[in-house]
Amino acid sequence: MRLSNRDQEMNVTQRIQKIVNDPTTYPVFTSNADNAILTFTNISPNVNRFGKYTEKSFSSNTRVMAEYIIRLMDGLGDPRLVIYARQQNNEWKGLPSGYPTTETINDGSATLNKEVLGDYTSPSTYMRYDEVLFIFAEAMQRGWIAGDAGTYYRNAIRASVKYWDGVAESLTIPDVVIENFLANVPYDGTLETIIDQKYVALFWVGYEAWAEYRRTGYPALEIGSG
Repeated sequence: MRLSNRDQEMNVTQRIQKIVNDPTTYPVFTSNADNAILTFTNISPNVNRFGKYTEKSFSSNTRVMAEYIIRLMDGLGDPRLVIYARQQNNEWKGLPSGYPTTETINDGSATLNKEVLGDYTSPSTYMRYDEVLFIFAEAMQRGWIAGDAGTYYRNAIRASVKYWDGVAESLTIPDVVIENFLANVPYDGTLETIIDQKYVALFWVGYEAWAEYRRTGYPALEIGSG
């Protein structure tokens, strides 16, 4: 999928069809149990490097939630927002991206949730089941393989939310909450809708989210002067 814009040169369609049509030779993730994650034990050297950070240093003035993703998630009632971030001053607010630090004022922006993301045992993600489902949804949307892109899109969001469900005792997400959220992000047949939600799901897997943006131009990020 990284080569989606080079289908003619690299036979991407045929390669994806080959994987889909031969799961014995090319097995893919089938649930969150297959996720490629590094689980830290807090026994040296198997320790998350952010564990030694204080709450303040983990969410410094330059490492807080961006205005764009706060607006995207809060506006749609995304249940993952309280897992990714911590609200300040009883409101969801983010910092505008891409401005020089001399022009940036952090006035109550949401901080990263250190309990979830920056503990000594917080896992590091390489690839998860939800990303695989988003890949299939895109391949179907492009007409490369048969199937209902909308079903894979919705299941990808479910898998993403379920991955984060229960990471902290106070952060459980009932199924009814997930289904209500899905009603707020219906599949409209466009690649943009798929990638927007894939971008949110790829939170804390920054390199992959960046690669998706470069590849597709989505989401429509607001680029600051800096």
